[in-house]
Amino acid sequence: MARNRLLRVTLVLLLFSAGSAAWPAQPQRPPGTGAPTPQEIEDLRETVHILMISRLKRELQLSDEQQQRIVPLIDELEQARGRYRQESRRRLEEIRRLLASGSPPERELGEQVRGATELRRGFEAERVRVESEMTRILSPVQQARLLVFLQDFRRDMRARLEGARGRSGRPRPAGPRPRPGWEPVPDEGPDDEDL
Repeated sequence: MARNRLLRVTLVLLLFSAGSAAWPAQPQRPPGTGAPTPQEIEDLRETVHILMISRLKRELQLSDEQQQRIVPLIDELEQARGRYRQESRRRLEEIRRLLASGSPPERELGEQVRGATELRRGFEAERVRVESEMTRILSPVQQARLLVFLQDFRRDMRARLEGARGRSGRPRPAGPRPRPGWEPVPDEGPDDEDL
């Protein structure tokens, strides 16, 4: 399995290093045709994950031993994040349904809120565990590079996503449009953690 992942990462690196001409053209969704399919979202997440791992290895100058220890930790956290997002969405939909009922049953609503809180705390505990494990594996210089890398990678991916939304004709999320030179303060929470 580790060998397959290494092969995929190598293939992605080769494609990126060969330039955009080597990347096959993706069919463009006509503007206004709706949200991406769950499979498209999963494919995108996997591609971003592979890109993150390859850049992480280069930026942190990971040894082969460090890479063998770090990549499974990141994979574990990504799986936990996926479970968290899925369950969190389900709970939020249920909370919205209960609130829309006119007079929401407080007991059920309370159970959903407590469940969402426990879910978030569980994911945060997993994230802290992985960060702690990574601290034992990485040198202080690599830890500093990791902090810088995560902020830069997150900013780059957000900019690419915004650019793709603009080209696809899909509407931007609600909220104020950024002013030139303005950089938003990242939200706190599991969705904004890249590790």
